[in-house]
Amino acid sequence: MSTSIDLLAFGTFGIPNGFKQTFFLNNPNSRYLKSFDLNTNAITIYPQANLYSIRKEVANGAKALSYTQYSFAREQHSDRGGTFIGSSITFFNTNCEEPLVISCLDEFHADIIAEQRNIINHVLQVKHSDELIVREPKDLNKLDLNFKALDATLFQKTRNSFLVVYCDLSSELNLFLQKSAYLLSDFDTIYFTDSVDIANYVIEKGLYTFINSEQFLAEIEKRKAAKDIERFEQQKSKNPSFQKNKSTLPEKNTPEEITPRNWDISFFKKQSNQNKLIAEHNDLVKKYNELKAQLKQLSNSKPKTDNPFESPDISYPEEEDSSILGSYQFWRGLSIVLLLTCGYAGYREYERYHVVATTPTVAVTSAPPAPIPVAPPKVEIPPLNPLPKSVLKEKDIAYTFKNSTIQNQTADSVVNLIFAKNKTDITSIYGNQKPAYKAELIKRNPECFKDDKVICTSLKNIPSAQ
Repeated sequence: MSTSIDLLAFGTFGIPNGFKQTFFLNNPNSRYLKSFDLNTNAITIYPQANLYSIRKEVANGAKALSYTQYSFAREQHSDRGGTFIGSSITFFNTNCEEPLVISCLDEFHADIIAEQRNIINHVLQVKHSDELIVREPKDLNKLDLNFKALDATLFQKTRNSFLVVYCDLSSELNLFLQKSAYLLSDFDTIYFTDSVDIANYVIEKGLYTFINSEQFLAEIEKRKAAKDIERFEQQKSKNPSFQKNKSTLPEKNTPEEITPRNWDISFFKKQSNQNKLIAEHNDLVKKYNELKAQLKQLSNSKPKTDNPFESPDISYPEEEDSSILGSYQFWRGLSIVLLLTCGYAGYREYERYHVVATTPTVAVTSAPPAPIPVAPPKVEIPPLNPLPKSVLKEKDIAYTFKNSTIQNQTADSVVNLIFAKNKTDITSIYGNQKPAYKAELIKRNPECFKDDKVICTSLKNIPSAQ
């Protein structure tokens, strides 16, 4: 296994050890990693809740990126809440495709919590992470073959800040992890959960920034636009034609001359309101020129008034009487021209930089979001693909549930157990379709499930792809 990866398992084990974490591939940089403990003053884990995270840090000079999963677990002889067991895959100075990482992480984590020497009915059976029984994911070696470059700019700032995203993990997790690089420059850790309980807890505590999936995607689009603007500004500053034309640009009056030059026309074509802005700009310039022409006419003839309430004409010295400076209409026209000129200059600056004004690059605000729904959004679960061809044989069922008590356990726990013990027939095919597999399992064994819990001592119809 490459020295660029390490596998971690951790948990809260109560007295006397408390939180402990163990590294199983012995990467020399791992012992410099920060704790994967949760700050329960800001975020906590509940039974049946799912919580993932991506975290950046620098460990012993190496740039580390960690993908982590948390599950609720009670300490021995304790009923206190917020305790957990977790696992992580950490990359040093590299990264990998997120779907493959999460597939390996899910298998590694499911194996740990399905092993009854580790945990039974959400109660930890060991007192230290060193005692956990772990097995390497079967596709762990594939991570070495799918490395990708790590964005070093993410590690330029350490803000000790945290973001929590409420989303649909089954359909959005992989995509959101791929996009999270845009926000890791502002946050050290980003958590993802589909638990209403966790979401409401985070909002109530108010220590971590909280957003929903729509806000997350909107913020990503802002960051992408900001990067485009940054590249555009760099291109503009390096282009000599911009500096040459910059001083004469306000004097150009024709549409061809007002349209952005070749160096930036491709950028503005991306904006949906480009044509509207240029048209409005040209109209403004046209009006400006018309007023300038009117002002010229005023300077060549003394205006007359038919206003009966105007004061009678008073003689002034010849040099003042013949001067345009003595014209009221001149001063009024000049004021209008000056106002339009200032407006025109401001409009030019707005047109050039309006994307910046509407696309702030500041960090996500921690303003309270819209109220969280009382229940997670219902997502239609597609059927298993491919459809199961058979069911497990009796001897395979006996092996799957050997030394395991499934009665009163949750459907998710039983699915994790089935996946952990049947990697060839089930996990290799349905490893990324746990919600669909769970639905199929309940459908084939309706008499054994009630309120998402198993009420039987065994299951007879376990779908298999082989």
